[in-house]
Amino acid sequence: MPRKVDTTIEIHAPAEAVWKALTDPEELVRWFCLSARAKPGSGGSIWYSWGPPYEGEQRIESWEPGRRLRLVSYPPGGDQPGWLRQSDEPPAPGSVPLVLDYLLESSGGSTTLRLVHSGFGDTASWDDEYDGVRRGWAFELRSLKHYLERHRGRPRAWVLVRRAIPMLMDAAWKRAAGPEGLIRGGLRAGVRTGGRCGVELASGDRFDGVVELLDPPAVFAMRVENLDGALFRFELFRAGGQLEGSLWLASWSQTAAQLAPLQSRLEELMARIFPNTA
Repeated sequence: MPRKVDTTIEIHAPAEAVWKALTDPEELVRWFCLSARAKPGSGGSIWYSWGPPYEGEQRIESWEPGRRLRLVSYPPGGDQPGWLRQSDEPPAPGSVPLVLDYLLESSGGSTTLRLVHSGFGDTASWDDEYDGVRRGWAFELRSLKHYLERHRGRPRAWVLVRRAIPMLMDAAWKRAAGPEGLIRGGLRAGVRTGGRCGVELASGDRFDGVVELLDPPAVFAMRVENLDGALFRFELFRAGGQLEGSLWLASWSQTAAQLAPLQSRLEELMARIFPNTA
């Protein structure tokens, strides 16, 4: 039976603002992807990109402003991983669509958003895709809530460092979270989602704030209060059989030019922690 991600989050913002954040390209890049295009309305589409090869398009099947958005795509060749891959060819016979449903319910000035992302195959070839999407939504919905509640309407700048890692995920996490890894002294015991946290990266950067998500051996993310509520994330994920690692920082109070020195420091840090050989 195909697998799905089914999760709900409450956002202290009106449904109109949540809807716009889900459908407007200018808003999408303020909490979700790095680039977006949209043809609004039923039968239209939304295209997202985090830089090649992490980009693709979904067709809009349902468009009910402020209430429901349903996006559909068919992986190329039928039962192949890739929730954003939209083939120009007709779906293979018997192929299962990947469906992303956003369901909104408003009450007062708040909105309850339910996300159901379904159609992930139950074969081993889909395991990495499903696990990555499940963890990804756990962070991205927190990012949406944080943006709308604290930074609504403000443009976002970011730092993004990706690196292929020739290791197993558990070993890569142990290296990154250990005393010689990403954080000086290692990720301390007792750190948990929702708890306060202060870390100094091995790059010399100091982050103080609240842990948004801790899901070993894949994700550590925090809200950085000493950077006016920036979001920081270290992630390990498998794509096409290859383990990759990424460092990400999103800021609504700094420009890309201001973040450029941090980009360089984090590139050097990732190369030092994960050299080309294991």
